[in-house]
Amino acid sequence: MLFPNPIAFLLPALLSFVWLNTHQLYAATLPQDEANVLNQVAKTMGNNDWSFDAGSCNVSEQVSTVGMIAEKNITCTCQNGTCHVTHLVFKLQSLPGVLPSEIVNLPYLKVVDFAYNYLSGTIPPEWASMQLEFISVFGNRLSGSIPTYLGNITSLRYLDLETNQFSGQVPPEIGKLVNLRTLRLSSNRLAGNLPVQLADLENLLDFRINDNNFNGSIPAFIQSWKKLRRLEMQASGLTGPIPSSISALENLITLIISDINGTTQRFPDLWNMAAINRIVLKKCNIAGQIPPQIWQMSQLRIL
Repeated sequence: MLFPNPIAFLLPALLSFVWLNTHQLYAATLPQDEANVLNQVAKTMGNNDWSFDAGSCNVSEQVSTVGMIAEKNITCTCQNGTCHVTHLVFKLQSLPGVLPSEIVNLPYLKVVDFAYNYLSGTIPPEWASMQLEFISVFGNRLSGSIPTYLGNITSLRYLDLETNQFSGQVPPEIGKLVNLRTLRLSSNRLAGNLPVQLADLENLLDFRINDNNFNGSIPAFIQSWKKLRRLEMQASGLTGPIPSSISALENLITLIISDINGTTQRFPDLWNMAAINRIVLKKCNIAGQIPPQIWQMSQLRIL
């Protein structure tokens, strides 16, 4: 007796399944109100040529220029034929406007990356009511104080305000961002002491405050950042000595501190940092011998 080939039965069903799912994927559209928001965002940021519609989900354009990547990216999540914007990436687009308050009308938005533009003004207060997880405004012309209401975006995991013109003090409200993994504040005009509330950022992995005008000494509370993997304080304005509490950062991989005035000190105790591969301590008033333990650090590549 000949048995029928099971593939003959399975193949039509499989093709039908693939067709249905492919059809659903391409039929999924962006609600018109979110498409309208994208067009408003473009105008607020200074581009009147972009046009978005219901088919604008998962737009991805990358152009290499001067060794960098100019990127326009709109990513959505789609279900049951409807899509919602989750990622907005407009990098190196020469946008001359301001940060858009209109994104508050994109309720599913998680990631905002507007790095390398010419955006001015400050971060809109409307953003404080959103559930954003990633904000990068690196390399713009934002100014004024860092808004205190950023502390309300407790979902934030990544905050990059580097290379702008922010001034004043770091608001203590930043300490409420307990889910924060990355905090980058380098190359601004920030001053004052680092608020002790930053000690509450126990999940920090990356902290950078280079090229600022901070006051006071390097705070001992950095010992609270047990998970920290990268610490950069180059020409931050802070004074020495490097606190002994730095030895508590056992997961540190990169340590860069430079240009700290203050009393002469011995080489800091870094021996608990078994994974560290880069140590830069420049103009830190370190005197005496380099301890022999440094040569026992098996992962160290740069000293």
